[in-house]
Amino acid sequence: MDLRALGGAGGRVRRPHLLGATLAAQVAPSERRGESIGLYGLAIAVPNLVAVPAGVALVLDGHVGWLSWLAASPLLALALVPVLMRALGGQPTTGAAGTGWTAARAAVPPSVVLFVVTLAGGGLVTFLPIERPDGVLATVALLLFGVTGAVGRWRAGLLADRLGSRLLLPLALVLTAVGLLGCAAGLVAGDAWILVGATVFGAGFGAAQNLTLLSAFARAGEGGTTAASAMWNASFDAGTATGALALGVLAAGIGLPESYVVAAVLLAASVPLASAAARVAVRS
Repeated sequence: MDLRALGGAGGRVRRPHLLGATLAAQVAPSERRGESIGLYGLAIAVPNLVAVPAGVALVLDGHVGWLSWLAASPLLALALVPVLMRALGGQPTTGAAGTGWTAARAAVPPSVVLFVVTLAGGGLVTFLPIERPDGVLATVALLLFGVTGAVGRWRAGLLADRLGSRLLLPLALVLTAVGLLGCAAGLVAGDAWILVGATVFGAGFGAAQNLTLLSAFARAGEGGTTAASAMWNASFDAGTATGALALGVLAAGIGLPESYVVAAVLLAASVPLASAAARVAVRS
């Protein structure tokens, strides 16, 4: 299986995040915004878990035609567009504290936190299959990472509506740091730790995605969701790419387990920033 093909597919699937995340925030009342974004994250993650490996299997088995028809299935969602537009009819579209560069600047702290989290995620997804190329270990580890990431993103939204993000976002970073340390330990001490680490890391990774997006929207204001979403998405992609490059360079010098430890330390060092990013300070 060509891992580069899987990475390319993942990059293409993520592109709807800019508009989809904005719509998810706008269609729900403010007290249920976390749940709405969590459901949106689940709707993005579950098809990825199924479609990426299934697509590879169909191509390798010579069923490109079936893959093409299935790839056109998003057109079925066109029937839901009028319903969505009616739901957006009464939503505000402007706001003094949430437009343009003002909203983008307000979204910088949570976006920096996301950058650090996705940097670690990019290093895990890219290099774990290279370090463990034989057997099913990397496949199972990444599957666990994807499943707990999807569930974490969904459940974090529900919890954020009740508890807020100020405590949950730092906790998500602690989970990612602990999970990555588990993966580092597994590369040295035993494969079972890799599975445990990937599971814990995925939960923190998914939760951090939801919570940083919620924080970005809250800081940007009601009229700044588009700018905040753009900043969030740019940080997601930049972090993933940087992790795939920087951790590779670091691993070439000191080894992959040690590189994961360095990334875990960076995650832990970002906990105070996560706490500050979750504070909402929107000026009118």
